Amino acid sequence: MPDKQCSKCKRRRPVKDFSKNRRAVDGLDYSCRICHAAHNRKYKLRLGREKLRQMQREYRQHNREKVAGYERKYREMHKGRHIIRVVKSRSKRLGLPFDLDRHEAKLQRRLDAGVCEITGIPLRTSTAGRAWNSASIDRIVPSKGYLYSNVRVVCLLMNVAMSDWGEEILADVVKQWMKRKRKK
Repeated sequence: MPDKQCSKCKRRRPVKDFSKNRRAVDGLDYSCRICHAAHNRKYKLRLGREKLRQMQREYRQHNREKVAGYERKYREMHKGRHIIRVVKSRSKRLGLPFDLDRHEAKLQRRLDAGVCEITGIPLRTSTAGRAWNSASIDRIVPSKGYLYSNVRVVCLLMNVAMSDWGEEILADVVKQWMKRKRKK
């Protein structure tokens, strides 16, 4: 494997230890990732936490559309992580047990299946905005909290409809509605 000399530590390192840099002649950064990370840590320490936050806020304000686009793309790629983050804050606010972060990969697979686990209706894949068929996490037994063994991936409509009265009442209401609809 070819190697390259780092301009900071002067060590010869494998090419994989250098980030890409389009402006460089060989297409790789001048310093290795280790030296680059050390430089960034020193820079952030010198700036101070508050100044760094202020710079981040200013960047976000001046680049709103770019940041929003990046965040949207990130949420699309990591639906499970995004939903877990939302649910974790809700769980904390309500004082409910939570363990979904330990099951992120399994939850992501269930979301990728793209089907409501109650109705079988295809779920909306986009995380931009809410729709009746957006993916939602339902607690089977609400008092048990957001434990992996107690949640299912459902469409938002089902989750909202069952939230106050439960599955049985919703099923009864739908049956009555369908009976009445058939009579007409």
